[in-house]
Amino acid sequence: MAVVANLILLAAFLLGWNIGDVTSLNTASSRFDLHFGIALAGLIVATMVHALVLTYFMGTGRWLEETSQAYGLETTRFEISRNLKMKNIFAMTGCFALLLLTGMLGVMIDPGTGPFLESLAGMPGKTIHLFVASATLLFNVLVNYSEYQTISHNMELIEQVLGDVRRIRFERGLPV
Repeated sequence: MAVVANLILLAAFLLGWNIGDVTSLNTASSRFDLHFGIALAGLIVATMVHALVLTYFMGTGRWLEETSQAYGLETTRFEISRNLKMKNIFAMTGCFALLLLTGMLGVMIDPGTGPFLESLAGMPGKTIHLFVASATLLFNVLVNYSEYQTISHNMELIEQVLGDVRRIRFERGLPV
């Protein structure tokens, strides 16, 4: 899903790059509408990916905590998992903020909307939107890669706990 989200965001970026002058809506309107629709879809899918990762860490963290308590295992693995989740939460929040900022700037450079941002601090609004969109796309890819790495690490922790649970159940003569 992360790959799909980033491909959608990349498509929106490339479409936005080719819009041209947004003030001439007669020629750019359909391209702008397509860019807007795909960018909105990218924002939604990217947000869903981050939400799924957060949900994964919440669920597996609870499982690690309860399983460690039930079998008298050390809580080190649960604490490592919690730290992985916290590392991702800050990155996800930053990524989500950038996604929203990019969308807001995109709407603001649309002359058909209320608050038209022609320039800010001497820089054209479309240049600001392009810069923030570039940073957002890059940051989202990096955050997704970090999420992948932390999920892989978390899976190793889960496998270790499962190994301990199997060993304890076998030693106690319980079904494995």
